[in-house]
Amino acid sequence: MSNPSSSSSSLNNGASSSTNAPAIPSDMTNVLTNEPGIYSDMASYTYALNRAQQEVGEEAASLRPVNTEKTYKNKQLEFLSWCELLPEPAVSRSLVSGSKLNFFLQQKVRGRKHKRQADKVIKYPTVCLYAAAI
Repeated sequence: MSNPSSSSSSLNNGASSSTNAPAIPSDMTNVLTNEPGIYSDMASYTYALNRAQQEVGEEAASLRPVNTEKTYKNKQLEFLSWCELLPEPAVSRSLVSGSKLNFFLQQKVRGRKHKRQADKVIKYPTVCLYAAAI
């Protein structure tokens, strides 16, 4: 007759049930344990995250063709002016998120009259151009 405890220990090779928890990836341990030199608080982590997003955006903008940059510039400035009115911390106010972009397009672009032809309304392709520019 076999011992029930020996069969259960053979299933997990003698390891206790507490060692079955998933391991934290080694590249995440510094962030999670707040070791010195790594993001010691949420504010510095958030700032670094936002700064990285901004740097990637700036790099992408520097690689655009000149005519694309001219087309996008006024749309981007319009978005940034709108962002200045938002009740967000200054460090993240002008950073783009999906929800912020959607809100801008809904509030300021969609259904708006053309600037040059006031009898026409902005249509879908123009809204898409705003989204691409921002």
